[in-house]
Amino acid sequence: MKSFEIKCKVNNHKEFYIIIALLVKHIYKHDLSVHRNLTETEALEEVIFILEKYYRGEHTSGYDGALFDAINQEQYGIEFVIEIIVELIKSLEREKYIYSVLTININPRDWNFRKKLVEELINRFSDFLPSKLKELTASQLTPYLEQLIIQFVKTNHAVNNIILS
Repeated sequence: MKSFEIKCKVNNHKEFYIIIALLVKHIYKHDLSVHRNLTETEALEEVIFILEKYYRGEHTSGYDGALFDAINQEQYGIEFVIEIIVELIKSLEREKYIYSVLTININPRDWNFRKKLVEELINRFSDFLPSKLKELTASQLTPYLEQLIIQFVKTNHAVNNIILS
């Protein structure tokens, strides 16, 4: 997604939802690999859902927390909230893509193949696994193959961002 800069101040709820709805409408129409042409209402519904489920500010959460942070210019402001919205959309789209690739390429009924993939993940990343995961066998983790892969991708993406910044 392209970087951008916004210079405005949010004073109330209405200004906030207009800005975030237009932002999400633009992102879905122009910046995703599968373009979606949302109405303002659909974009607002989408961003409210995303914020309510995933937004975590330093001291706030959910849609109301994002609104508070956007209005609070001295600490955060709308730019802070927009950055988080963009990162949340990128993360959610990445997860959808990974799930689709896994669904297309890995037969959910091929237990042995799925178990081999889990064993390979454990072997490759054992140094980075939490101790609770290390205590589990590949058979116990096999039903969670997709979640494991997504967590490895997220971790790898976070480490790359840290290294490159």
